[in-house]
Amino acid sequence: MKQLLLALGLGIWLVSPVQAAEIIKANTELCDLSLTGEIRQGDAKELDRQKANWRSKGGYAGDGLKLCLDSPGGSLSEGLELFEMIWAQNIKTHVLPGANCESACALAFLGGSYLLGTGVTREMRREIWPDGRLGFHGPRLVFPANIKFPGDQVSKAFDVAMEIAAQVYEINRLQDRENGALTDHLVHRFLNTSPDDMYFIDTVGDVILSEIGLNGVDYSNAVTPGAIRNVCNNIYLKGEFPLVQGHTESIHKDFTSAAALNRRLLDYEVDDFTIEVEQLDGLIRGFAGPYPITHRSDRIGCFVSISEGLANFEYEDFDPDEGEISVEISRYYAIRENDNFSFSGWLNEGETIEVRDVAPWYLLDFATPLSDLPKSAAYHSARRQYAQQSGKEPSIVATTAADFVSFPGFDLPGGDVGLVRNATLETCRQSCDADDKCTAYTHDRWNNLCFLKSAADTSNLIYVQPKADSYIAPSFAALIRSARTNIVMKKRNNKAFFDSPYYDFESSSFSQCASFCAEEDKCLGVNFSGNLCEMFDHPEVYNDRLGTQIGLKLQQLPE
Repeated sequence: MKQLLLALGLGIWLVSPVQAAEIIKANTELCDLSLTGEIRQGDAKELDRQKANWRSKGGYAGDGLKLCLDSPGGSLSEGLELFEMIWAQNIKTHVLPGANCESACALAFLGGSYLLGTGVTREMRREIWPDGRLGFHGPRLVFPANIKFPGDQVSKAFDVAMEIAAQVYEINRLQDRENGALTDHLVHRFLNTSPDDMYFIDTVGDVILSEIGLNGVDYSNAVTPGAIRNVCNNIYLKGEFPLVQGHTESIHKDFTSAAALNRRLLDYEVDDFTIEVEQLDGLIRGFAGPYPITHRSDRIGCFVSISEGLANFEYEDFDPDEGEISVEISRYYAIRENDNFSFSGWLNEGETIEVRDVAPWYLLDFATPLSDLPKSAAYHSARRQYAQQSGKEPSIVATTAADFVSFPGFDLPGGDVGLVRNATLETCRQSCDADDKCTAYTHDRWNNLCFLKSAADTSNLIYVQPKADSYIAPSFAALIRSARTNIVMKKRNNKAFFDSPYYDFESSSFSQCASFCAEEDKCLGVNFSGNLCEMFDHPEVYNDRLGTQIGLKLQQLPE
């Protein structure tokens, strides 16, 4: 992983000179050109030169040149130059199975698109394949060790950083024929992911939130009644239901993973949530709802029509302007009890407020890892082409305990296969990696205990517990739900949390303070002293403090 580097001073790089990325003719079905290696100044000009050379030798640009990317990143400014050129030059981008496109490479990848006909329509064509790695993170200012910089150079470097942030914002606002290059979600992830970390597009939900194409999936068994719910949930989580509130904003401020976001929607699901399906004349048509909306008296329902022929979908035939799945969002007040489902009848009882088409991957569960999806014949062909162009077999990255989906503040009871004492989070991860049966683990931060677990042997229910963080393998994380047992606030006198609260306010009593915490998902504990209520979202172990009361937010475990 290469960090996005902002050089200080007069373009000083704090590494030995490195060759620019290699951009060459690929000669494969999916790749006209390939870009590999670290991105450096001059790569955008080299791509322009290689494209001109490709066209001079008979390449046809009307359908868009196909560029395959396999780069750890590098120069952020050059990544942005590559984006601008790719966006303007009818270039499609691919991250094939086994390839890695991170940091500056990922920004360049987002430009993948081409103009149809006389330029009336722009079609986005940036595609990731299962087992390809596409990662984003924020930039870093690099300060050389043992060198002091004058204040004006530091100020100049800061100005450069702000200019880069402005350029990313401009990409976010860039709209062409109703197509955008960078979603609000990706901007948020770019700015909130540390340079030492990486936000990978590795689940169906990440693809949907980022508006990236997904290739190489076998849909032969995806067109099922259960797909109705997936389509509706995915639109809801994308933030595209009208009149809704809660977890459907285009920016999810507390986003940790697609699996956690999906769980929050399912936790919010009302008791009378209904899924109905009918099959008629080669169509699967169904209803899912109600979904949470602004006014309690109204309901929002989701009506979906799917062609059974979609089971034979090939990505090359995909037309984003003529989606493969038709969806109508309807507002209604009540559905007659004991009334047999009729798609047309139920739809006519409500008020249609939006009609839209969505891509085939909306059929898939939001939290499913891309690596776990059924692979099509095109996927296996793409793997062979990656080997051909790179001269190496695809290096499919194995999932380790560090890649597990995190559920901070939750316990996962049951399924124990081991206990590690005096455990840090790192030793907990290492212990899980060393145990073939370990597909989940819970770290008790207050007591330094690590509970290794077999996720398949749990109930798939997590329970609120301030001292615990649970980590679950991606394949099982999609199944996780929050338990629905009672929440209690356990009071302890003359104790206090000593870390920083995320919020505080004046409160008339401990009971009022505790009730606020009980009703807010983010809160796991409170301090109450005098008239001050302090709320904590990830409290460290409490200790003695005279005159202060704490409230621990706990959820009753099953008997």
